[in-house]
Amino acid sequence: MGYVGNQQTQGFSQVPAKQDLTGAAGTSLTLSHAVASAEGIDLFINNVRQEPTTAYSIAGDGVTVTLTGSVVATDDIYVVYNSLALQTTVPPDASVSTAKIIDGSVTKAKIGTTELDLATIKDSTGTNTAITIDSSGDLTMSQASVDFWRLSANFTTNGATITGWERPDDGYNAAVNGLTESSGIFTFTKTGLYKIDMSVLAQNATSGDGSFGAIAFVSSDSGGSYDQAALTYSGDTDTGSNNSSNLQFVVNVTDISTYRIKFLADSLSSGTFISGVSTHNTTCFSCIKFAPAQ
Repeated sequence: MGYVGNQQTQGFSQVPAKQDLTGAAGTSLTLSHAVASAEGIDLFINNVRQEPTTAYSIAGDGVTVTLTGSVVATDDIYVVYNSLALQTTVPPDASVSTAKIIDGSVTKAKIGTTELDLATIKDSTGTNTAITIDSSGDLTMSQASVDFWRLSANFTTNGATITGWERPDDGYNAAVNGLTESSGIFTFTKTGLYKIDMSVLAQNATSGDGSFGAIAFVSSDSGGSYDQAALTYSGDTDTGSNNSSNLQFVVNVTDISTYRIKFLADSLSSGTFISGVSTHNTTCFSCIKFAPAQ
């Protein structure tokens, strides 16, 4: 009768009945035929059968028997083969499932040196996309956050939260997971460690004291209380003079539902205003996430 199924790459082999290992000493024995596991042989020492995997084990080469005890040359040692380790067929293409691969057994050495073709990289749960890779090789990280805002009109109210913010729309600004703004109060869309850099430009429209200041506030609770994070002051008495000042601070946003920032105009002298215009950047700030929340 003809053979039905995949042809085997190796022929059948007769299992030898016995191998005499008398004369061996120490904790290691060498088989004449490879076996796949400790159960592939029955090991006898002085006619006492040894328990597989407890009294002995088989090394990865299939022929080295490692004993948990020790033998001497005068011991009567022999093995009876139950099976041999033979490759009998080649698995068909696409037939090895992930269940057949031991967890953690695929290393960089097995992957090779060629590049991996990936469109997305998931997070540790395997469900959320952490990084997207486009056809040009550019990365988009789902947790990245970059934003830029400018004051669109002059602000003159001393002691008030600065309002009138806008994102530049002149083709040189784009936001990624940026802030949301309402009445001068900014909220975050992603948790993370953020650095805020603000530049304030003010003009003294009349002679006299041309001082001005700006204070940055951060709130971390839903009740609306704010802490002073940074402040800057400057001034000039010359009529029509422009003066600028800067402030920087870092905020650790651990909860996007409670963290907010705002900027307060302070010490504006009569006739002095914080400059804002919708055609270019005067008073403005950037907000960049550079690390996860700490």
